Amino acid sequence: MAKRVTSPKSAKRAKEQTTKKSATRKAKQQSAAPSTYKVFISHSSKESWIARQISKEINGIGLKTWVDDTDLHGGDEIESTIKNGIHDTQEVLVIVSTNSVMSQWVFYEVAIAKVEKKRVTPILNNVGSDVIGPLKSIKNYDLNDFDKFLLELAKRAGQNKETKK
Repeated sequence: MAKRVTSPKSAKRAKEQTTKKSATRKAKQQSAAPSTYKVFISHSSKESWIARQISKEINGIGLKTWVDDTDLHGGDEIESTIKNGIHDTQEVLVIVSTNSVMSQWVFYEVAIAKVEKKRVTPILNNVGSDVIGPLKSIKNYDLNDFDKFLLELAKRAGQNKETKK
């Protein structure tokens, strides 16, 4: 049987993928029971695809999400629908990018989250933490480390379930 030869880069990439899969599996285990824990995803409309992928990952660990693509419908009054969406969630995830820092809706959503005293977690998409203004003092995650956020989210949601019992 011939040995498979791999470059150091491909071996590192394979290890990272295995680690991320393991982290996702671990997050699913920590949040196995059905939950009412819900995460509002704030983003620029130019990052809708990324928001949908993040939503799928969060749903994959058994939690619910509020995303404008699926929760905002034709004819809805946008401001009140967003306010209600944030009110009905336990935390707000903000995808921070060069596009979102220019979005009036992202700033509106962050302001509502702060008024509602919701936990806000910035997820940085190809930007440094210096672009997030009022969120600078909040622990953030790079999009490439989203699996770490998922693990923490699963733990928080699990704790939330235990305190509600």
